[in-house]
Amino acid sequence: MQLGREEKDLIEKLAVPTATEVARAKALILNELKTGTTQRLDHLVRLPTEAEGLTGQGTQTDELDLSDPREDHTRVTYLRLSRAAAEAIGQLSAAGTIIPAASAGHDATGVRWDIKYRKGAQSGKHSVGSGRPLLENAAYRLVRPDAPIWAMNTDFLLAGAGHLLLPAKTVRWLEEALRAYRHGLYFASLSLLGAGSEGAWFHLAEQLRNRSPKIERLLDDPRVSAKTVQEAVATFLRDDKDFRRYVDEISHFASLLRRIRNYGIHPREEDSHLSEYFDETKCGTLLLGSRDYLYRLAEIAGTYRDGGELRSS
Repeated sequence: MQLGREEKDLIEKLAVPTATEVARAKALILNELKTGTTQRLDHLVRLPTEAEGLTGQGTQTDELDLSDPREDHTRVTYLRLSRAAAEAIGQLSAAGTIIPAASAGHDATGVRWDIKYRKGAQSGKHSVGSGRPLLENAAYRLVRPDAPIWAMNTDFLLAGAGHLLLPAKTVRWLEEALRAYRHGLYFASLSLLGAGSEGAWFHLAEQLRNRSPKIERLLDDPRVSAKTVQEAVATFLRDDKDFRRYVDEISHFASLLRRIRNYGIHPREEDSHLSEYFDETKCGTLLLGSRDYLYRLAEIAGTYRDGGELRSS
């Protein structure tokens, strides 16, 4: 039985992994490799399906009812999670977090999957690519087994829904801050983190533009400093009963990041004590702290972007 283009596209779409599924696959893979061991590609690809209690046994005969196609169909889910693992491996490899490693006894595996379907009284199958990177079915190990797990995943600073609310340039600064840290470039890492922090504050200020004439004037001034914008936004948020409790915390953290960034670019003697942050431990501590800080900024920006009203007490 032949399927139309629309029905084929439907099956293909159901098999596309979500960003969340890819992120979960990354976490599973990194956790599996954190001891420094070498694991085969086929083993790593199975991790997400095994975590969900799915196996290849008994799934190939499941038919997808095209009159009511479900994304939780067993075979489709198995394929989608396998493709999520393949995408995660490709991203981790491209980021320099994992590399192919020698391992004995790994065989080549198929690269296409059959999705059996039912349409009325007839049935058939449609082949879907595995999404596996074009690599030999090799094994993988971490480039730096001694590095903390959180530093190996570029999704770390953008966990949760927070990154969806930040502009692309800010997201790139934050991703590159983590990559720089992973390669021991602590000056670069904190400078990028400071830039990402300022970008997040400007993004938050843009959501308040129509609510505060002062913030609007500042945003329209090409010479305005990040510090001035941050102070104006903090003053505005102190009148919001839901967010006022976070103002001191996020303002102090923003001030520290700004001072460290400025010191890294043009160090001054009176700020020489800030040099202690440019080592692996203290830089890592700031990156860890930035996760919740950035999420909070993104949450506030998202609330006002989506039409939240000023909630005065």
